[in-house]
Amino acid sequence: MIELLVVEDSPRKVSRVIELAERVLLSEAVRVDTAASAYEAGIRLTERPYDLLVLDINLPIHPGETPEPKGGLSVLRALRKSRKYQLPAYIVGLSAYPELVAAHRDEFNTALWHLVEYQDDSSAWERPIELLLEHVTNRKVSVSEQPYDFDLAVITALHREWNSKAC
Repeated sequence: MIELLVVEDSPRKVSRVIELAERVLLSEAVRVDTAASAYEAGIRLTERPYDLLVLDINLPIHPGETPEPKGGLSVLRALRKSRKYQLPAYIVGLSAYPELVAAHRDEFNTALWHLVEYQDDSSAWERPIELLLEHVTNRKVSVSEQPYDFDLAVITALHREWNSKAC
C-alpha cells in the first residue's frame, strides 16, 4: 500500500493531488491522509511513516488561521530537527506562488527533495509528482521482492586506470 500525506489548505489543490494519485496508482492500494495546517501535519507525521508527503508552502500554522508564506517550511524544518516525526520517504513542495518557489527552491534541493510551482489552469505541476508516485510504487514492489541490508547505495563510475591498479 502506498501511503500519501497531502498537507494543503486549499480543497481544490487537495482534490487535484488526490485525483492525480488515483490516476497514476490505478492498480495500487493507496491511503491518502490530509492536513490543512502545519499543526495537523505534525500530528499525522507522528502517527505513521508516509511514502510521499506533498507539502504546501503557504500554509496556516494552526487550523483556522491565515496561511503564512513559511507555514509549510515549519513542517519541513521540524522533520529535519526532531526524531518524534516519522520522515517520509519522499517530499515534494507545492506552491501556487512563484516567488515562494524561487525563494525556497534551494532548501528543497539541498535535501534532495522537490519544489514544484502549482498552476490551477495547467497540468505541468503534475508530472514531477506523477514520476515520484511511479518511483514509490516501483520501489515498494522491488523492495518486497528483493530485500537488501542497506537503505542507500552510492554508485560511481571509476576510471579504468585506477580500477586496474587497485586490482
